[in-house]
Amino acid sequence: MGKLREKFYKFMIGRYGTDILNKDMLWLTIILVLLNLFIRSTIVYLLVYALFFISLYRMFSKKVVKRRAENAKYIIHRNKVVKFFKLQYNKIKYFKEFKYVTCKNCKAVIRVPRKKGTRNISCPGCGNPITVVIK
Repeated sequence: MGKLREKFYKFMIGRYGTDILNKDMLWLTIILVLLNLFIRSTIVYLLVYALFFISLYRMFSKKVVKRRAENAKYIIHRNKVVKFFKLQYNKIKYFKEFKYVTCKNCKAVIRVPRKKGTRNISCPGCGNPITVVIK
């Protein structure tokens, strides 16, 4: 077993390996395989194979700079989506305690304690004054 592991290590020298994009593609592949157990679609079947082979290609690729650039772009878009869903979750979870206000100048989301009355706050990002009315 040790010789096989050593041969694999030597094979992977200079190759890209795995990253967040590959892991997410493999999770999506697993989800689509499970989904395809119920819907039996040829399109989903082909998509599963395409995702799997693209993931393998990226993993064994020697174009490390390109793969890192792809992963960096993916992480930027992924973080936007994750941030959006976390914000929605927090808005629901802390509905009674806080009100979320968006700054019109820099589009930052500000959490304000939910107490009745008018509040004058300034945006922590740009310093723009905001008036919040809570009923």
